[in-house]
Amino acid sequence: MYLVRYAEIGVKSDKARSFFEKLLIENIKRVLKDSNIKVYRERGRIYVETGSEDAESALKRVFGVSSFSPVKTASTNKSQLVEEIAAYAAEILPGALSFAVRCRRTGLHEYTSRDIEREAGEKILNRFNNRLKVNLENPDKIIFVEVRDKQAYLYHQIHHGPGGLPVGSQSRFISLVSGGIDSPVAAYLMMKRGGLPVILYFDNSPHSTGSMIENIIKIRDKLREYASYRRIPVYTVPYSKLLEYVTSTIPGSKYICILCKRYMLRIAEKLALKLKADAIVTGESIGQKASQTMRNMGVISNAVKTIPVIRPLVAFDKLEIEQIAKKIGSFPLSLESNACCIFTPKHPSIKADLERIEKVENSLNLSNILGEVFDNIKKIDG
Repeated sequence: MYLVRYAEIGVKSDKARSFFEKLLIENIKRVLKDSNIKVYRERGRIYVETGSEDAESALKRVFGVSSFSPVKTASTNKSQLVEEIAAYAAEILPGALSFAVRCRRTGLHEYTSRDIEREAGEKILNRFNNRLKVNLENPDKIIFVEVRDKQAYLYHQIHHGPGGLPVGSQSRFISLVSGGIDSPVAAYLMMKRGGLPVILYFDNSPHSTGSMIENIIKIRDKLREYASYRRIPVYTVPYSKLLEYVTSTIPGSKYICILCKRYMLRIAEKLALKLKADAIVTGESIGQKASQTMRNMGVISNAVKTIPVIRPLVAFDKLEIEQIAKKIGSFPLSLESNACCIFTPKHPSIKADLERIEKVENSLNLSNILGEVFDNIKKIDG
């Protein structure tokens, strides 16, 4: 049995808390894939009985889980509980030099938490013939006791979960994934807030190198592990024709990257409206590239009129992003990407002027090409 804790969900109203708890339970069941799983829900706690051998690693990937512990059940009768705590100590304390018993109690009982801590501590000391010491400040091991109404639980391990909110508690978003390090992390952070991605990849072949589509699928599969294996579709945009036209019409222009990203967002916005997604998410971070200055981001975002453009990594530095990528397992997959854009100008603009950009776009008159590109978007997986 596992005692599963949540944090942020606990501050919600009763109605909202019930919604999040039920969704969290559903996601736990999806991840554990155990037909015999039993889940009990109490205020502030979820208890999971499962035979899954992968339970601990699986629970570490469920958004909404702040922490969890493997537990043993015990009686709430004081004398029986103290005996069971002492027996539990005999299993886990060999090799330890010091210990503490910490009890939390909910409900009506004829004893206090301090009573249990004191009497169980004395019983443990006697069982170990005083070879152990009580250390309330920095013990080698802590025996935790939770007494909740008619059932008590014993544990000594606390594993941290990813926190956040259950996936599916927010709507879908269009996630622009390039195959690099940043965009999968941006999608992961949005999933941590309850969203579910639709991956959109802009395919520059034959001007890009490597088997990028296969790499995007691998990244999608890694993200699904944190989405309780919910469906994450992948769409590809045949983007090379548009870029070829832009770069041949205004060769060497310092605005090519700005224009490229504005057209990407327009296509993403149109797909979002079609799929009823509520946001566009990118992996941009301030100052990481020439197109990612605050001025340029504002100009790029201006291309979208109906839904927000969200940049979860906007204030992260590269090292922080890489650390998250390594933690979630997307980092080695991103390193497999050898894609390099050949359309980047030698001296890209870092302070684009919106009025100037709009004039250039009007001169390009790309409405027909944009329509053709959108009509040829392919759903390749999901």
